[in-house]
Amino acid sequence: MKSGGVILLVGTVLVILLARVIWKARNGKEKKTREYYAFKCVALLFALATDVIAALAAPMSFWDILAGLLHLDHQTSDYLTLLTKVLIVIVFVLCWWFVSNTYRYWVGPVSRRQYKHDVEDMDDAAGILRDALLVISGIGKKNLDLKEYRPYPDMEEQPENDFTRELVWHIEFARMYRLMSNQAHIDEKNDWHQQEHCFISSYMDNHKIAIYCTDSIPTEQQIKDFLDYIFNFNEEYFRIIVAVRDGEERNYKECTDGQEIEYIFKKNALDQLVDFSDYYRAIKMLYNNPLMGSTQFKIEDVYVEPDCALKGEKKRHKLNDYIWKWLGEDENRQLALLGDFGQGKTLYSIYLTYQMIQQKAERIPILIPLRNKSPRNSSQAEILSYFAVQYGINVEALMILNANGRLLLIFDGFDEMDLVGNDDIRKRHFRSLWSLTACGRSKILITGRPNYFVSPEEMSAALEIQKDTKELPYCQELWLQPFDEGQILSALRNAKKSVRDGIEYVLKNRISKSFLDLISRPSHLFLVSLIWDERELEKKYKNLSSAIIINEFLQNSFERQAAKSGADSYSYLSPVEREYFMIGIAVKMYKMGMVAISYEVFHETVWELLELFPDKLSQENSVYMNIRNGKSVKEFASQDKNSAWAIINDVRTCGILVNDYVNNGMAFAHKSFFDLLVAKYYMGKHFRHHDQYMVIADALSRANTYNLKNIKEIVTRKLLAELLAAHINMTVGNDMDACKRIFSQCQKTIMNFPIRYSPRALLRMCLEKEGKSVLASGYRNRSKSETRRFLFLMIPIPMLILIYLVRSAYFVVHYGERAAVYFSNMESQRRFYEVGNVPEMNQLLIAGIMTGVILVMLFSIVRGIVTEYMKSRADLVLLTWYYACQENEIPNQLIKSNFSEKEWRFFRIFIEGRDLNEL
Repeated sequence: MKSGGVILLVGTVLVILLARVIWKARNGKEKKTREYYAFKCVALLFALATDVIAALAAPMSFWDILAGLLHLDHQTSDYLTLLTKVLIVIVFVLCWWFVSNTYRYWVGPVSRRQYKHDVEDMDDAAGILRDALLVISGIGKKNLDLKEYRPYPDMEEQPENDFTRELVWHIEFARMYRLMSNQAHIDEKNDWHQQEHCFISSYMDNHKIAIYCTDSIPTEQQIKDFLDYIFNFNEEYFRIIVAVRDGEERNYKECTDGQEIEYIFKKNALDQLVDFSDYYRAIKMLYNNPLMGSTQFKIEDVYVEPDCALKGEKKRHKLNDYIWKWLGEDENRQLALLGDFGQGKTLYSIYLTYQMIQQKAERIPILIPLRNKSPRNSSQAEILSYFAVQYGINVEALMILNANGRLLLIFDGFDEMDLVGNDDIRKRHFRSLWSLTACGRSKILITGRPNYFVSPEEMSAALEIQKDTKELPYCQELWLQPFDEGQILSALRNAKKSVRDGIEYVLKNRISKSFLDLISRPSHLFLVSLIWDERELEKKYKNLSSAIIINEFLQNSFERQAAKSGADSYSYLSPVEREYFMIGIAVKMYKMGMVAISYEVFHETVWELLELFPDKLSQENSVYMNIRNGKSVKEFASQDKNSAWAIINDVRTCGILVNDYVNNGMAFAHKSFFDLLVAKYYMGKHFRHHDQYMVIADALSRANTYNLKNIKEIVTRKLLAELLAAHINMTVGNDMDACKRIFSQCQKTIMNFPIRYSPRALLRMCLEKEGKSVLASGYRNRSKSETRRFLFLMIPIPMLILIYLVRSAYFVVHYGERAAVYFSNMESQRRFYEVGNVPEMNQLLIAGIMTGVILVMLFSIVRGIVTEYMKSRADLVLLTWYYACQENEIPNQLIKSNFSEKEWRFFRIFIEGRDLNEL
């Protein structure tokens, strides 16, 4: 009896301590890192588990005393004891669930170890037991990795570099001349003669050179004094140079006192510093090559100058005119060219680079794609080496040119940088890039998608967007604008007549607003023009979306490859089989956080995909099995080396993978191809339509390398929503009932759950998921609601146990002797009325309370699981519903009627992929 009371007391204390630890962690009040939280919780759970086992195994506990107190028979007493043990187990399971859930969604301090893991691995491979053991193993030691990570202040992260300030002329020329002539050996410190402003240095092994450094052309007397001085040291010089900083003259030579003197002006030296001929040839080839492997159209065949606008202004500017005017300015303003995918940011970067080279602009355009780059810890030299190593250019020479305002640095695609991580990592990326503007003469044009940033505040901080300042460099946002009707028709000037006529007909008659919005993006317009006839888009343009257009183009590429090749040796895959490999490659790149794949990893990936290949895909394409002599893809590839290489070459030459020479590998021709293939995998895995994508996803999911759980990128989720909207095949009108039927069908398709929610409820779930629930009227904050639910569950249990303990203690103290007699004569069924008969109503009340507590706990667990499941798909239901309504031409006014005015504003921001902080 006493042991049972002790066990219960210890268990109650442990539950209270554990609840306190969890409550602090869930409310962000925990001062220790996640590893220490794991250690405390595991220790308490271990002790609680021991106590639970002891309670379950004890031969007699205070519950038996309670049975005597209530005058219960054996059957009722056994039922109560069993119910109590079940309750103890449920309490333990709830404790573990809350601990693991809090650990998974950690909101407390981040350790240095966790930060390093998040930055480098980008994959949550940690575990609560692993973290607890890490703390245990470090007891008695000072483990600095478990200390809280604190980001360094900005000033400490700026790399020190000689070129962050303007160099004195003689040091700058010494470095320039070493680059111009690698035979010169100039010691900037020991060879410098301050009094006469000259270097006396070595040239090759046995020669001497003398360099007189001056701001302007020296007088004859200054030259004679210089010659008299240097000949005191040596009788003969291989070369005598006068380096002039200011002046526009050409370099020349003259004789003074019988000595040949070479005059070199800074401007001319800068012009001769680097040979860009290989780079110029590469840009010319890039500009004149076909835009896609399946077409002969080049940039000049389709290019139309886009419009741009400054943030907050309605006035549109011609982008190229604006950029050229900016290049002529002598101020610290940099530009960030922003636009969604498909608006032509990369295309314009190539066009501008080519035009500046052709027109021999004063600044040399240096095009640096940021795809798969991680500049956050890079110095200026390392960032410029992204470009320099490709063409054998000396990085120091580029730094000198940049310091003198001779370069335009074009950083293309900041949204494709590697290791996106948290906001601190993103800001560090940009701080490294902006360090190249420290000299005050640099010009930087950086392009990317604005949804790379979580909020406008983060974008302003990362891009250093601020008011005009003459002292410090600053950046200005420049937003690309959609094509208007004239620009669309101009871009189609070289397309087939049937394509021009078809698209012009849709434009003139304003038949489909969604289609017009779609082709206002240059890349979408280009894809549409390529497949308009072959995919018969004139019959289905009303239902086109970004995902459908990209998918149509991919399918056309896969089918064209097969039709073009016929039975040739390098085409042994059907379009469906080829798509399987493309989805597998995209999923692996997505899982590994890459936007480019090396040749070695590419070959390794194809071999892995061959091992996972589902034969069902081949069985539905018997003609290709005939080409492979009746063998499946896996069997055919394993028969000999040539067969395997035939499969690999087929995958490599499918038309949507291109060579990425910067990373010595391959990449998707357009990032939207990559995004769509990942969306297809997700659709096949989570939405069981029993089609080829379900077969592909099931096959890939067998390997952890290809098993994706959640997709967070808004672009990928939008494409997925558009794909799902295409499955909502409903012939509806444009009334309110049609809008509701589409919403119901979207819920049924995506959630596959009997409970149905309204659009308003799903929007509130999305707001709560994004931590913006306080902005939605009538909806509680997540952390507060979770805390209340936790207290609601945990407070009644200790209170109930405390009541039972008090009653048992009272019984033991006052009637201990009679209790002993009672238990010794339990078999005689003697009623113990002396103790006091408790009415049946009290027994039912106590049993009802216990049953109610259990039901409340079970309901809360089920409700929590269902709510989390709904939250994970609520945004996808809303996106799909919106796109399906657009395809069926449901007016926005009908969609708006499902929300309040405030909620509608949030819904529009959510649909457009903008941050909720904008309100």
